[in-house]
Amino acid sequence: MAALFNEFEEWFAIRDGHDDDNIWPGRLSFSPENGVVLEAVRFSSDGDFYQAPDCDTGTITGYLDYQRPTTIINPWVQSQGGGSFGVNTPFILSKVQIIGSAILKNIHLTDVNEECFIGLTMDLPSFNSWYDPEIVSADSKFSRKKGYVEFKVVVDKPEHKKFSLAENIDAEVYVCANKKTEGAVTSLIQQTYLCLKFPEPVDLNSVLEKVWRFNTLFSFFLGHAMAQNPCRLSTTFTRKWNNEAHPLVSELFFRPIFDSKTEHVERHDALFTRQNCKIDVDQLLNCAVEKSRPLFYLMNMVLFMEHSKKFSPNDFSGFIGCIEDFHETLFGSGSSKKRTLRDRLEKMQEDWSDSGFRGAPELKKIVDLRNDISHGRTVSLQGNDYQDLIYLCSYLCALSRFHIFRMLGLSDEDIGKAFRRVCHRYGRYAPSENAGGDRPSDFSFTVN
Repeated sequence: MAALFNEFEEWFAIRDGHDDDNIWPGRLSFSPENGVVLEAVRFSSDGDFYQAPDCDTGTITGYLDYQRPTTIINPWVQSQGGGSFGVNTPFILSKVQIIGSAILKNIHLTDVNEECFIGLTMDLPSFNSWYDPEIVSADSKFSRKKGYVEFKVVVDKPEHKKFSLAENIDAEVYVCANKKTEGAVTSLIQQTYLCLKFPEPVDLNSVLEKVWRFNTLFSFFLGHAMAQNPCRLSTTFTRKWNNEAHPLVSELFFRPIFDSKTEHVERHDALFTRQNCKIDVDQLLNCAVEKSRPLFYLMNMVLFMEHSKKFSPNDFSGFIGCIEDFHETLFGSGSSKKRTLRDRLEKMQEDWSDSGFRGAPELKKIVDLRNDISHGRTVSLQGNDYQDLIYLCSYLCALSRFHIFRMLGLSDEDIGKAFRRVCHRYGRYAPSENAGGDRPSDFSFTVN
């Protein structure tokens, strides 16, 4: 896996209003902790030190290190001000700090809605861990005759597979091994690249949607919220070199929404990888393209609730809302009469229990807590209520996973095996292995 989140801090010449003749000197930095931060200064002769570069167009363009075209996406002014060098000096220094949502290197994108992207190359830790490439194998044995350990490393040829997805998108998967040397240590790193080619140019929001969908889907199958590497975007922009037009490839950097893993997830710590997932690669890639947004919202919410460092009642209420939207997508309205939360949960819990899964709590507590939170009565919640919220969230995550995996084509047996694989999290909900598929009644928990 390539270096994740290449942090940098470099000089940046701001093209105010996308004008090369109106330059603000600045400094642009990027890190996963602070995101995209631009600090700029300029001397003003009219005494107005509350000046700032124009952020109304949705982008700021400029030159990174005063030579590389770069675009800041969705900038907004966080702070601005200034002052003079001294009491008797006429020069006024304008200072401003701007926050952005993303950075595009190598191009100037003056309109954030411009349809100029024709391809996307992703080095996603989530997809690499799920695909779990096996082109590098190592073996070692101790030689009594020689008196030391002999190592043998075998590297197979790179893999290359092509797929045709929905929306006429062509996908390719590349698997290769790269060498990395740090001092006296040399490592072989297996990398998996997922490349998409769009039938027509799309805008940046469409690209970000695809990155979010693919990363969310494979993170969900792993059971870990995974970070996203910087992506490479093929564009319709060109640059002349030796009287020839060469297409430009942009690099996309953006800050992850919440804390995410960057390390490779081992098989024993993952719900599903390619080796034990009975859904084909092309089927899963198609799911990322054509499934509805409520499904991905719920998957994203489950990942957040499973690994949340700070839990709040509002998170629980938002989680319930995602489950209701998903139920509407999965089962439909059913009749002209609007279903209540209890009706929806009863239907989901009925399928859960009929398949042998355990640990179903009383639904009244879930409904009562959601109503208290939604109507602003969180101040009346007691310590036991917060403890109940934690237990109920764990169950609702498991229930959501059960129905999502089912919807994507996995059998109840495969889901039960996955729950037992990560027994520290979901083992208590999995069907008993000797229950023969009967509905168990020996395990449940109640909340007071």
